[in-house]
Amino acid sequence: MAAKSKRRGARRSARPKGRVRQHLAPWARDALGIGLVVFALISVLALWFDAAGVVGRGVRWGLHGGIGAATVVFPLLALYWGILLLRGTAEDDRTRMFIGFGVALVGVLGLLSLWRENPTPLDGWTAVEDAAGVVGAIAAWPLGRLLSEVGAAIVLAGLTVLGLLIFTGTPLATVGHEVAGLFRRADAEAEDEVLELEPEPTRRSRRRRKDILRGVPEVELPDEEPAEPELEPIDVPEIVRPTPSAGRYGFPPIDLLRTSPASAGNERDEEHTTDALERTFHTFGVPAHVRAAHRGPTVTLYEVEVEAGTKVNKVLSLADDIAYALATPDVRIIAPIPGKSAIGVEVPNRVRDFVMLGDILRSRAAKDDRHPLSVALGKDVHGRAQLVNLTKMPHLLIAGATGAGKSSLINSFITSILMRTTPDEVKLVLVDPKRVELTHFADLPHLLVPVIVHPKRAAEALAWVVREMEQRYELLAMVGVRDIDGYRQGLAEG
Repeated sequence: MAAKSKRRGARRSARPKGRVRQHLAPWARDALGIGLVVFALISVLALWFDAAGVVGRGVRWGLHGGIGAATVVFPLLALYWGILLLRGTAEDDRTRMFIGFGVALVGVLGLLSLWRENPTPLDGWTAVEDAAGVVGAIAAWPLGRLLSEVGAAIVLAGLTVLGLLIFTGTPLATVGHEVAGLFRRADAEAEDEVLELEPEPTRRSRRRRKDILRGVPEVELPDEEPAEPELEPIDVPEIVRPTPSAGRYGFPPIDLLRTSPASAGNERDEEHTTDALERTFHTFGVPAHVRAAHRGPTVTLYEVEVEAGTKVNKVLSLADDIAYALATPDVRIIAPIPGKSAIGVEVPNRVRDFVMLGDILRSRAAKDDRHPLSVALGKDVHGRAQLVNLTKMPHLLIAGATGAGKSSLINSFITSILMRTTPDEVKLVLVDPKRVELTHFADLPHLLVPVIVHPKRAAEALAWVVREMEQRYELLAMVGVRDIDGYRQGLAEG
């Protein structure tokens, strides 16, 4: 009995601690961020001004012994991580960023230790302080003994590069593509200079061939082409062919896009709905139980498993009864869920979650899909980010009632393109007869013409776009490919 009472007392004492931890959890990130900022400022006083008292001397002694000469930049690094936490930036990527930062830091400290005579970790505080501290000595000295100092430098340099790639989330192949792009742009600029010296007819002929794809080597076609009949000029004097922008275009930072607040759903609502679903099924004689729930922004999908021999039509007929039991206007039954031996019941969320464009473009799906015309579409019922490639849907109609979100979707598409393409890759023609939907895009470098607001001008511009499209299809047919991606693939293979 005494043992049982002790265990009960222990459980009682543990519960308040658990509740306190649960209540304080939302502020853990802010507390850590504020702690890092405060520690960074104390480090500034201790390292740069020697004005932090006994605590400052202890901080200076510990940092010098740990990372040596790199101590001078420690306050800046601590301040960076503190601000990152306080601003809530890159929440999904912080673990990857921290791992990459740690790997790169070990590589840099090891290289610094090699450069400063490569002391051993046991040479004493003075020796490691003048180099890269104990961390640098642990990273460099064993490698120097095993591989020689040159081999150790190669390994540590590789660690530094790997850490930077992990920190920035950049695959090595992307770096190679960027370097190759620099060489292609340099070649294109040199070619443009040569074109200026050629006769005007030959120059026009070559430029027509280059319109098929900006910045890609031209197709070898005859210089002399049959004269084309003059097309009737349209009254859009601003429409010109895209020209390369001056200098290198800087992509807008992803931090400009906000992320959504935390989900408003809670486990208690899901448990209540799960119990109500199972109770409704059992009331109407359907042996079933809910085995999983997947919350999306607007609906939650409940996976329902029924016993063998239960007719699916019997479950489908219970849609109205389920809606009544859950006090919701409508439910959707999916029988069965594709790829699973389960029935899905989609129940509208009592409180919908926000879906921000920043959430989609920061997601793993956006990082894996590097096509320049892949745009953010939203989240599915599992809460996973979804993108769509506009080249897969050349005929796209966005329709819906007033307030359904048509303008928001168009704005998301345009912003996705701006975040992933340069003005040399994509040129936009925007038509806004209402003069209120797209005016905030008036100063974009991607615009081929100013935002068109007059219906007559819109018709003329669309007629020009159709002619341009037909001309490009004709040029693609001449080289035997279906689209620009096929053209690039042909260049890569041949």
